[in-house]
Amino acid sequence: MSNRCARGNRTLKRVLTQCAWAAVRNKKSQFYRLFQRWSAVLGARKAIIAVAHRMLIVIWKLLHDGETYTDAGCQLTPQTIHRRMLKCVKGLEALGFRVTITQNSQTGGTPA
Repeated sequence: MSNRCARGNRTLKRVLTQCAWAAVRNKKSQFYRLFQRWSAVLGARKAIIAVAHRMLIVIWKLLHDGETYTDAGCQLTPQTIHRRMLKCVKGLEALGFRVTITQNSQTGGTPA
């Protein structure tokens, strides 16, 4: 990934980065999740530019299609829950534990 943004409207970039910093402060937004994932790889500054770019894409899509915005938030899909469960199991097995997964009827989790 390059170090520089493409040439464009500097004022728009400043506004979008400020909006991105504000958006990642809400821990229940999709932009927070994106920032957390990307900042681990890119660092905070590049990640915030990536979040601002994603926001620009969302804004353009909303204006172009005339839709209303609904934030996906931190809603966990069954695939995400299953992926997290497998990652935890692999981590425990790497530490020498034997893991057996059973479904809890109260929480309705997804078994392996």
